[in-house]
Amino acid sequence: HTYLSAGYFFDGLSVVGFKPSFLLKFVDGNLSSIDLNAHILINEAIWVGASTRNLESFGVNGQLFIGDQLRLGYAFELPLNSLGKTAFGTHELMVSYDLELFNKHNLSKRYY
Repeated sequence: HTYLSAGYFFDGLSVVGFKPSFLLKFVDGNLSSIDLNAHILINEAIWVGASTRNLESFGVNGQLFIGDQLRLGYAFELPLNSLGKTAFGTHELMVSYDLELFNKHNLSKRYY
């Protein structure tokens, strides 16, 4: 499996930042899927985004920053192809906690 990912965070758009990105997945040299994503960051505290995989599914997601170290997130993806008739989509919950193991190191914000 080979993965190729890229994106860019556009900062300085007043209180909103914008992050488009993509992920290509190759299996045995053949393209197996492409994920297209777009997210906005509001007031450095809330991520809201949408994504599609092979234009056959649609997803929405969000994250909430609680302090400098804790993030809570939720994602939902719904198939748009024939699988959508029997599948009810996926739900994901996320908890992220950044450890500050060494006080002398200054951690910068991570956008990916």
